[in-house]
Amino acid sequence: IDSRHIESARRAITHEMKTPNASMRALTETLASGRATEPAMVRDYGRLAAHEATRLGRLIENLLAHARITDVTEAYAFEPVGADVLIDDTLGDFSTQLEQRGFDVDVDIAPDLPPVRIDRTAMRLALGNLVDNAIRYSGTSTLLQVHARAEGAGVVIEVSDRGAGIPADELQHVWTKFFRGRGAAAGGSGLGLAIAQRIVSDHGGAMSVDSQAGAGTTVRITLPAQEGRRA
Repeated sequence: IDSRHIESARRAITHEMKTPNASMRALTETLASGRATEPAMVRDYGRLAAHEATRLGRLIENLLAHARITDVTEAYAFEPVGADVLIDDTLGDFSTQLEQRGFDVDVDIAPDLPPVRIDRTAMRLALGNLVDNAIRYSGTSTLLQVHARAEGAGVVIEVSDRGAGIPADELQHVWTKFFRGRGAAAGGSGLGLAIAQRIVSDHGGAMSVDSQAGAGTTVRITLPAQEGRRA
């Protein structure tokens, strides 16, 4: 990635931080002024403000993770966690966004999966970046699939969409910090997949991506199972 890409990414990050901040200010000022008098309008404004706060919070989390990513392993607190709990936590972070955009969420978790040994906060950020990307690039398709299964000595979690997909010549770059493809959606920092890959790698796992332009993308996380225990 050359200096032009980095400067472009910086401008995108700046814009991505200013936009939800401006939206939250406008929404809360409207609520404070009393101009929103109908209960349904108050609920809608509050829901939109919460969505923008979550959006800004996710960007801040990614920037903080990027700042310490060179030696992040000392910050981890590992514990055995079931894939179902991790997926439920993560999707809960996007519940308002998924509902507002009318997504169908297909969650398929194989029974009797062993837990994985993870830092719950870090892995929630990693999986959340995958869900966030899937939502951003779904376009007119509103299907999100999150599947989990056992594979060998590990647990595989897949996040799939039916959206824009990634051109073949860009697939090798998706793990690079600040990389944003030709069809990149508005917003985003170009850090999500790079941070997710580093977190998964620090957990002894691996990530891969399968994508076809115009047909959608599946990102796969494989994590070592916690030996001798069941979720």
